[in-house]
Amino acid sequence: MSGPRRLPRALFWSLGGGVALVSLAVALRILVPAAGGRAETVGDGRDPGSYGFDLSPCLVPSETLVSSGLPRDGLAALDRPLLLDLAGVDSLTAAMRGKYLVSTDRVVGMVINGCARAWPLRVLNWHEVVNDTLGGRAVAVTWSPLTGSVRAFARDVDGAVLQFGVSGLLTDGNLLMYARSDTLSLWSQLAGRAVTGPAAAQERTLLDLPLVVCDWAAWRARHPETTVPLPAKEYRKRYGSDPYFSYRHGHVVRYPVSIPTLEDALAPLLFVRDASGVVLIDTAAVAELVGEGAAWQLERPDGTLSFHTGTTLGVGAPALWLDDSESRNDMRVWPVYRYAARTFQMGIEEVRP
Repeated sequence: MSGPRRLPRALFWSLGGGVALVSLAVALRILVPAAGGRAETVGDGRDPGSYGFDLSPCLVPSETLVSSGLPRDGLAALDRPLLLDLAGVDSLTAAMRGKYLVSTDRVVGMVINGCARAWPLRVLNWHEVVNDTLGGRAVAVTWSPLTGSVRAFARDVDGAVLQFGVSGLLTDGNLLMYARSDTLSLWSQLAGRAVTGPAAAQERTLLDLPLVVCDWAAWRARHPETTVPLPAKEYRKRYGSDPYFSYRHGHVVRYPVSIPTLEDALAPLLFVRDASGVVLIDTAAVAELVGEGAAWQLERPDGTLSFHTGTTLGVGAPALWLDDSESRNDMRVWPVYRYAARTFQMGIEEVRP
């Protein structure tokens, strides 16, 4: 497969590269204090070949592998952040005048070996990757805002514990990560595998872990012992803003994709994989049918799955989540936009009530 192409400037802007470059200009204002004495910037914001990765073999369509507009590590991954308990979260939220965590905020929740933790999406918007340890297990919590997808992976791979960074590149709009111990290979967040470089040649994959995306009010009520990352000081003002609001409500995919654009391409779905297979649930349709703060059940060959709708429809909280999915090792449940689910061939059946 031929190498990724460099987009002509006119095409780059028509596909939404202009939006990415504006994001770059904003992000660079906060990267100087975050970078400290970090090495010279790698990646020119346009040509994937300038990022220093080995793009052969390339296991994704070359025309969809493009720059996000940011250099490598233009969004700095969070590494082993300090933690807050509930009292600490409430105190900090009050000090920040409600700009850290409020009841309607979406969080990624996980429970491992009895330890619960929540990572706010408003924090992940500015980092996309968190290298953390929970319940004695090294984990990577990842968020790709352009595909609306959250996934968590075990960082222990083939006897080594990996630390991931944000490459600055995308494929079909999805986050491409890299392991700092192997700065040549790229890993796809949605595919959960290496897609370029030596790791791709070795067909290396990541083990995904159970999680739930729900609102902060629901998570803290179910897990009063939860911890939450302490926000990095240099990013605190940014955590109060939503850089992807206009994208989510624009209903247009603004970068190269490998399939024709679907109707309602950015409609939020819930990916559910159990022993019976995979289904994609139209979360907005369920929430509209049963209302806010209500239960909804889905009959599956192996039993009944119980879901819960959010109480703040249209305010950014998730419309639907599976009860107890973060502690069930047999389940894989996470959100994704409709176009991305189809592009990455995540399921055949889309469920609408």
